[in-house]
Amino acid sequence: MVGDRVSEPLTGRIRLQWWRDSIDMLAAGETRRHAVLEALAVRAPDPAKLHRLVDARELDLEDAPFADSDALETYVADTSGVLSELALDLLGVADGAARDSAGHVARAWGLVGLLRSAPFHARARRMMVPDDALRRHAVPPGAYLELRGGPELGALARETGELAAAALEGARRPARYAAAAPVLLPATLARLYLARLAAVDWNMFDPRVTAPVPHAVFRLVLARLLRRV
Repeated sequence: MVGDRVSEPLTGRIRLQWWRDSIDMLAAGETRRHAVLEALAVRAPDPAKLHRLVDARELDLEDAPFADSDALETYVADTSGVLSELALDLLGVADGAARDSAGHVARAWGLVGLLRSAPFHARARRMMVPDDALRRHAVPPGAYLELRGGPELGALARETGELAAAALEGARRPARYAAAAPVLLPATLARLYLARLAAVDWNMFDPRVTAPVPHAVFRLVLARLLRRV
């Protein structure tokens, strides 16, 4: 993410504009010398989706929380969701059931990602949580940015985790599983991380939440063989 690589918002916005210009150049048949752009030029993804993804990343440069839970959902849809759509496009998956399942998985993976990245965002002084949830759960000032956690912030994390779990429940194994498998497999990791969060009472700052998953590759291969979603 651009927000991870810059020290101030203005620099980040300049980089994002560079990507917007590069996307427009791709659409016009021109390619800048950049590994990602050269790869994109081979398959010509939908420029509107690429722009949507870049625009959403502007929020990574802000230090204020999401305005509300709807804004959080929009961010997840425009980041994790759009990446899922682009991947399906590149894989040539047009099946509606497969794309619907992948959309549910992308939503779950995006929400889990925000929970797991809370320590990183907090240290960067970015509030990647919805303001209405902070108020609804009466989260004490500083509990997030100071990595203090507490029962109130735990209740907020649990609420987000339940949304992710509901999204996973909405995903169903499509008849054309094989074609969409690369985009469906994150469901396996999402479930593992949700179980970890529940085990530490939804403390987003517990180091066990972000620790590497043992035998992650084996788990994903097994899920692929068993056609799990």
